Amino acid sequence: MGKWKNYIIWVKKTMSYIGKGQAGNPVLIASDINISGASSVSFDDVFSSDFNWYEVYLYELQSDSSTGDTYLRMNLRAGGSDLTSSNYDAAWQRHSFNTSSSVFDNGAYTTTLELAPPSRLDSDGGSSATAIMRIDPNTPNVVFFYMDYLHMESGGGNNDWGGRGAIGYDNSGTAIDGFKIYLTTSSTPNEDFNGGAIYIFGYK
Repeated sequence: MGKWKNYIIWVKKTMSYIGKGQAGNPVLIASDINISGASSVSFDDVFSSDFNWYEVYLYELQSDSSTGDTYLRMNLRAGGSDLTSSNYDAAWQRHSFNTSSSVFDNGAYTTTLELAPPSRLDSDGGSSATAIMRIDPNTPNVVFFYMDYLHMESGGGNNDWGGRGAIGYDNSGTAIDGFKIYLTTSSTPNEDFNGGAIYIFGYK
């Protein structure tokens, strides 16, 4: 039994998920699961020099809207506050799964960054957004969020979209350390999330 006991201990050590010896493997930094009852989710102090780069997973984010469309947005953050006076640049390319339509979008923003266009989330059958964002937040120059996404639009006349894009932020001023994902709408008050999850992984 002594030999098998030592073998089991060795297996447990080699399969360890977290630790400095796990270079190149993801480490879960933060998460929010089954998001509901709030119109925004903030992650502060999640980006640092402890990791070389990060991946942010958005999984089936949905809205509880019963009055119309809501729109998925993101703000970058530093020191617990939104960077609303800074300039962002974004470019997106998306393709419809229902038609032959392909669309290219780009724009400059100071806040309310469009995320996974066309960004619409509603309650008529479960519209949702799923995405992977990759980022190296440690560069002193322009930081890019590279993103691949699947946007499902429910309801008559809507399309399902697959897309990719990038969001750029000049990191030479106030360095980012977090972000906020939220919903916005023309109605008052803003609608809340009704399901989905966000995970942040760091890579050494």
